[in-house]
Amino acid sequence: MWFSTVKGLCRYDGITCKVFKHRPDDSASLPHDDASLLADVKKANFGVYFPALRKSARFHHLTETFSIEGVDSLAYHYPFSYQDSTAVSVYSAWELDFRDRHLTRRLSNRSKQIVLLPAQLASAMYYGHIDHNEQVWIATSVGLFIYNPNKGTFDWYQNDPDNPASLPENSVRHLYKDREGNVWLATYGGGVARAMVKNEVFKTVQHSPKNANSVVAGLLFGICEDKNGNLWIASEDNGISQFILQEGRFITHLHNPNNPNTPCADY
Repeated sequence: MWFSTVKGLCRYDGITCKVFKHRPDDSASLPHDDASLLADVKKANFGVYFPALRKSARFHHLTETFSIEGVDSLAYHYPFSYQDSTAVSVYSAWELDFRDRHLTRRLSNRSKQIVLLPAQLASAMYYGHIDHNEQVWIATSVGLFIYNPNKGTFDWYQNDPDNPASLPENSVRHLYKDREGNVWLATYGGGVARAMVKNEVFKTVQHSPKNANSVVAGLLFGICEDKNGNLWIASEDNGISQFILQEGRFITHLHNPNNPNTPCADY
């Protein structure tokens, strides 16, 4: 499991944590400590993007070194690759165009299908999209939109304060589809939710200061899954939560300066 933080890149094997940092005297070291974006992490030699440098680099597994690959490029933004304001999701056959506000997919006859996004998204931030059950899910700052290609319609899900089964927070920062086909949503302050849209229900887990096994507090912006099917949820500045699938509980991993086998930062 890899953690990208503002204080370096951490590789965690379940017991120990190895930290990669920038060293000015070593051109093959991490180019910058703020290694906040990863791509293709399932590959041995994966990509890393450094916002402060606007450069991307590749990690070489055999030598555990890094090499600069791009300047002024957002080519490595996990799980999306941004080119000319277009997000190409590794989970989706559709491309999401930020600038012109439409979805595009290539058809078998090499033509393109273009779908305009709803007017409600005119000023909204787009955080990403996935394909799920032949539908296109789009996470935004004003809720969750789901496009049904068969009907040609969008469904819009938002928080309803009077309905605990509604979307917990309108600002959805990340979508993740696990190996069982469940879609999880990381929200900006409302916890993490598992979507059961067929019944228009969202099962939400939020932080509780009285429950040490609850999800991490604060602003959530990333979800991924390890080889055992456990989920990892990243927060903005409160560490990382690991959801132990077999036990149904969360463990929060925080930086401990006295323990080298913890993440190198909480954000």
